[in-house]
Amino acid sequence: MAKPTRELESKALKLSPRQRARLAQRLISSLEREVDADAEKLWRQEAERRLG
Repeated sequence: MAKPTRELESKALKLSPRQRARLAQRLISSLEREVDADAEKLWRQEAERRLG
């Protein structure tokens, strides 16, 4: 793990449980917004095939 990541993790673990939960929620949400264009295309094709 890179030093900046370790430092960030160390600081995050010093937050209150409520603050850590909020941070975790925001981090997870940021991952869910990323769209894999190839996967999206394949799912769209599959849906069209099934509805075909």
